[in-house]
Amino acid sequence: MPFSKVIMRVPKPYGNKYVITPITFGDKIRNRRIELNLLQKDVAVIIGVCEDTITYWENNRVTPQEKHFKKIQFFLKL
Repeated sequence: MPFSKVIMRVPKPYGNKYVITPITFGDKIRNRRIELNLLQKDVAVIIGVCEDTITYWENNRVTPQEKHFKKIQFFLKL
């Protein structure tokens, strides 16, 4: 009897690091993403940046450039 390959797909977690009192853009973006049950790559498409950029913002490694502010505001109001 030949072996069949079983592929299990496990959904990627949305993150449970909800910040109670968000201060930075990264905190606010993360909270809104969690509220909307979106992945970082989904937010990246909405804002028009790469997924790594969202990761850096959410981890407060870098702050968003001013040219992204309008799209970030749009995302935060979704």
